[in-house]
Amino acid sequence: MITKTPKNIALRVGEIADAYALETLYNEMKDVFPDKNIYFSVHCNADTPRKMLEKYPLLEKGHIQPDYKLVKSKPDLVVMVGSDTTEDLSRYEKGPFRILVIDAPLLKAMKKFPVPGQLRKIKKEYGLENLQKPLAVMGWLPHGKDGEKAKKLITSLIPDVHFVVTPDRKGFPALKYMNLREEELASVTEVEGIGHLAKLSAIADVSFSGWNLAKRGDRLNNFYEQSSGGPFFLTPTANTKQYGYKELVKQGLVIPCVDIEDIINQSTAFLEQLKQTPELKNQHKKKWLAHRNKTRRKFLPEIFDRIEWLLQSRKKPQIFTYIHPESDWGGFNFNADPIDIFDDSYKHKLNKQLGREGKC
Repeated sequence: MITKTPKNIALRVGEIADAYALETLYNEMKDVFPDKNIYFSVHCNADTPRKMLEKYPLLEKGHIQPDYKLVKSKPDLVVMVGSDTTEDLSRYEKGPFRILVIDAPLLKAMKKFPVPGQLRKIKKEYGLENLQKPLAVMGWLPHGKDGEKAKKLITSLIPDVHFVVTPDRKGFPALKYMNLREEELASVTEVEGIGHLAKLSAIADVSFSGWNLAKRGDRLNNFYEQSSGGPFFLTPTANTKQYGYKELVKQGLVIPCVDIEDIINQSTAFLEQLKQTPELKNQHKKKWLAHRNKTRRKFLPEIFDRIEWLLQSRKKPQIFTYIHPESDWGGFNFNADPIDIFDDSYKHKLNKQLGREGKC
């Protein structure tokens, strides 16, 4: 009896954001492709040391290998995420791997929301279980000029909320530069390190980002994650072309503001409204979950079809992309001649390859 060698699929992780995006895909793939060998290949950039990556809960439980062993493991497919931090992929154009690059915001918008018991554990983990005030979370707490804007926001909302802040990815303990008064510091908790923001956002009543307190030419950060618990108030960056942004704004889950004063005014008004109508919290959660479920139904089947097609394909190693038409990751060479997942001709080729002619 001939035993087929299982197909190897490597999920390539370079920073915490990659692991966060690939977590849902990994959990789903274990059920959809039970006969495939799925593992993580961990490389790292200058801001995220490998030891820090390997402490991510998913990677602790999964099959991990250092990136230099990727060639030796002979993957039939390497899956990566495409985002504003994706490395230039042009060097893989003639490389040994068949690579699928998936739009990160699509994957992030499929993540499961913690159940009530998990939310209670998160609050206890950060010492917030007995909090009597609404909770405001600010990720990427800045210093310098942006730090002054953050200080203005914090002092404007205290004493009506308790703030939990996390420093930016460089690890600056930015809170100490703000010279807050002792009574103000009593209403602020700083959580150092990376990998905390997803959990903290899930228990938040309102969210902010130190990176989005002023207009700049960069792309948005993880607006989906930061709107999971309550509305995310921000000054939009120049590039708002990411999947889900328009939908979340339309639903009132993301609140675009003109400047820091507008952020303060709109968030203050919402907190007053929340005090009068606590049901707003559940309404927010239902809208957020509806967006998540719609994303999963629409895109997961196509992603799995593409993975299956690439595993069966005899095409030479190259880079394939699954990038949503709204996303604009300009400046990154994903590949010279991408196959557009949303094109009918591609779907026809895919269905033919999988024996499903006529289904487009």
